[in-house]
Amino acid sequence: LNAKEYASIGISSQKVANDSFSKGKALTINVGKTDLLKSLGVEVEGNIQIKKPKATISNITSKLKFWSMGMYGTYIWKFNKLSIKPRLGFVYEHIKSAFNTKNSNKNSPTNKSQLAISGGIGLSYKITNQTSIYTNYTKFEDDIEHLTFGAEFKF
Repeated sequence: LNAKEYASIGISSQKVANDSFSKGKALTINVGKTDLLKSLGVEVEGNIQIKKPKATISNITSKLKFWSMGMYGTYIWKFNKLSIKPRLGFVYEHIKSAFNTKNSNKNSPTNKSQLAISGGIGLSYKITNQTSIYTNYTKFEDDIEHLTFGAEFKF
């Protein structure tokens, strides 16, 4: 095994499927291993909001609360300093709002803590042998999407 470990930290722009919500922001932290079996790897990711999306429907305002913890399988294609990383996994997510996250029905609140499927794709650019900058697109079921920008550190 020639595994490489890494940790990353980033800021995610958070988009809710219900367009009535403004964009939010989350702190995203990952740890993982690459090259477990050729280009296959695994990573653990946690997200916690730093700015909650909010919506106003029929003069009622609600903020959306969200956090998640997940585990993803990854595959990495390397092209010189650029890497492409699709990922698919399971997350435990907590989503709560007075409004539905998928449509603007104010009478259908969202309140769930569940195991869900999550997936996405990332790009990273190697700055040094130990550091990279990255962006990830991640979709959490049909509720929320993240676009993350951050830094990755290998050790």
